[in-house]
Amino acid sequence: MCSRDFPACMYTSVYTIVQIILHYAFCAWCVSLYNCQHVFVKKKHFTYFLYLTYFYNNCSSENATFEVVVSENIQVSNEQTYLTHDQVTSIEWPTYAYAAKRSYNICTNFITLDIIWLVTTINLIIGTWCRSNGSWAALLYFPWVLMSFITLIIDITVTSWFASDISHTYGLRKWFNFIGGNESTAINLMDAFFPPINTSMPSIFLVSIFGRILQAAINAYRETDESLRCNIYIPTC
Repeated sequence: MCSRDFPACMYTSVYTIVQIILHYAFCAWCVSLYNCQHVFVKKKHFTYFLYLTYFYNNCSSENATFEVVVSENIQVSNEQTYLTHDQVTSIEWPTYAYAAKRSYNICTNFITLDIIWLVTTINLIIGTWCRSNGSWAALLYFPWVLMSFITLIIDITVTSWFASDISHTYGLRKWFNFIGGNESTAINLMDAFFPPINTSMPSIFLVSIFGRILQAAINAYRETDESLRCNIYIPTC
């Protein structure tokens, strides 16, 4: 096959390798988050929100807390909302995010899968470059086809898992319950003023990543990063 269509097979091989490297790097970064190595993570930034949602694994023996500025009195009048008597309140953070272990296992398995897929893609390049035929062609080409099919099935499964999380993270109160937090008056107050779709952005982002939809992932990143620039103070864990 590739001996007859050299340009297409070379393009496919190079494209696959680039995709694997980027995907591998992302999964390795996610594993490092779970292992408390907070590289490229900043407060009031999408990366930190993603970490809190899917990879938060408190390394200290005590639960984390964070402080938020909330209002004692909330008055809603027609189109305007007035906040008065601001006060600082602390919210107890769960010991770990409920989805953290699942996300960690997914990423570690994908690291292994990406390495195997990379090896088969290199074989595809060798077979294409050498214009292999016969039994050599089957040996060099077929593993890539098989691994591509397996990766596709796993991508669909994992994407479905994260897609199902979207409804459970829609709104600040649902999101806080999703990560394992207890009912909180402060969270309930903020829920009314925090755009609900923003708390689902980590789920949408991971759907885009594992569904390999790059532009959608970039859009989710930008949207959430802008909305997190608010007066909420979350501790560095």
